Amino acid sequence: ALDLLLLGGEIKVLHAQHRVVIDNWIDLTISPRVAVLFKALRHQMMSLMRRRIADAGGARDGGHAPQAAVLEAVVEMVKRGTVAAEINPEAIKERAIAAREREQQAK
Repeated sequence: ALDLLLLGGEIKVLHAQHRVVIDNWIDLTISPRVAVLFKALRHQMMSLMRRRIADAGGARDGGHAPQAAVLEAVVEMVKRGTVAAEINPEAIKERAIAAREREQQAK
């Protein structure tokens, strides 16, 4: 379900019912708070991917190391099938710091 929340169609969060509906037909039971967080993460991820496509001729991370770290964390979660409860903000922060350090070393 994680991949559907991040890469599926339009998401409607039904707070009172603790559900999300994707593309008006896929119905998932999920905490409203987690659904809203995933919706925001999805928006950021799509924005980063659009920038990367637009900057395809430039540097790999396009100067957006912290955002690239978030994208890498999302890819890893999807690969492992990580559930929403396992998301670790500290691990994402550590990846962002490491990506920033790699970017500075490359300059």
